[in-house]
Amino acid sequence: MSIQLIILTIAIVGLACLVQSTVGFGSALLAMPLLVPLIGLSTATPLVGLFSMALGAVLLIMDHALVDLRSARWLIVASVAGVPVGLLLLRVLPESTMKLGLGVLLIAYGGYSLVRTQLPATNSRLVAVAFGFVSGVLGGAYNTNGPPLVIYGTLRGWPPAQFRATLQGVFIFANVAILSGQALAGLWTQLVWQLFVWSIPIMVIALLLGRWLNKHIPQQLFARMVYGLLIGLGLLLILR
Repeated sequence: MSIQLIILTIAIVGLACLVQSTVGFGSALLAMPLLVPLIGLSTATPLVGLFSMALGAVLLIMDHALVDLRSARWLIVASVAGVPVGLLLLRVLPESTMKLGLGVLLIAYGGYSLVRTQLPATNSRLVAVAFGFVSGVLGGAYNTNGPPLVIYGTLRGWPPAQFRATLQGVFIFANVAILSGQALAGLWTQLVWQLFVWSIPIMVIALLLGRWLNKHIPQQLFARMVYGLLIGLGLLLILR
């Protein structure tokens, strides 16, 4: 791998971590469509899984007092159950199909987030299981388990602080299952670990800068800019 490609990969990781630290989610959604064309799906998937887990753990430690694991228990169980299905799809489906699926996911999620259609609130266990399972499938396949969880969080009507903290708690459990599956599938190559280690300094910088931005930039405006970017990236994936 050329030095230019390594630098570009690390820069993308830093950008994704900055978004996650600022708005609370979105690192994998942003990183996957940018990394896949550069280093391939089989390398991008475990790399995103590793830095998402590391970043999520740090954010969870910062906000652990706000996590409502009892409310999210069905999300956690269903999400973990869906991970093997996503990993199976990653192994058996052509990479072109996976790119198309990821592109559609990005456009649908970005569009929903921009429009923000008002949906009825729910406490249904069945709804939690359904959203959790889909989240696990998407996490195992794309490392993008966030969209179903974010939508479910809006359905529950969690306050913003609890919303962000509880999602991080669910992400941790799902990411442990995702990383375990990726390891068993042989996706943790030497290149993946090298890229992850090289990315650690910029991850730390992005984390600190994101926490600063979170306090000084209107979060709603920043989030809408990210959603628009996700739609554009989704279109690029589909048209490539």
